[in-house]
Amino acid sequence: MKRIYIAGPYSSPDGYEGEDRNTMVAAEVSARYLKDGWAVFCPHTMTRDIARNFAKELTWEDWLTSDLAWIAVCDAIYMLPGWKQSKGAQYEYMVATALGLEILGERR
Repeated sequence: MKRIYIAGPYSSPDGYEGEDRNTMVAAEVSARYLKDGWAVFCPHTMTRDIARNFAKELTWEDWLTSDLAWIAVCDAIYMLPGWKQSKGAQYEYMVATALGLEILGERR
């Protein structure tokens, strides 16, 4: 089974409302890949409630470190619309490229 990481903007100047919109976009793409037989890691959907309710003390760097560990075991990365404006997604793209992952979604 191929593994894919979903990358794109999470945080938003609109606060939780914007984060929720970004999460829904990521969830829609994730569902499509799940239906196609991929194993999906989507940090938007898999960590939002953890970040909001149980781990507010974690830093941006803590989250990025965790995300990069997941990218390292994936076969592909999907770049969501708006990823170029996300500092985290830019790092994720660079690491995925350096590791030779297949790049899907919005390209540079």
